[in-house]
Amino acid sequence: MNWISAKTPPPIKEMYCGFSMSEDVLITDGKYRIVGHYEEWNWDGDDNKQKAWRQFGRDGYSMDGVIAWMPLPDFPTNIT
Repeated sequence: MNWISAKTPPPIKEMYCGFSMSEDVLITDGKYRIVGHYEEWNWDGDDNKQKAWRQFGRDGYSMDGVIAWMPLPDFPTNIT
């Protein structure tokens, strides 16, 4: 798999009330690699969407400086 520029975020899906997010992906800032996702939200109802890369997990901390992402591999099957 190849890294994709963060300037081209992963596909997102509408969740609820103007909040959208991508599937989990691998993200990097050039120093760390972590599972996370891309989000867009708009609480005000205007066209000014907020955007952020967030780390995977309960707290979903923002990750600044993301330069690239790649899809996660499929889950393993037929493990013996």
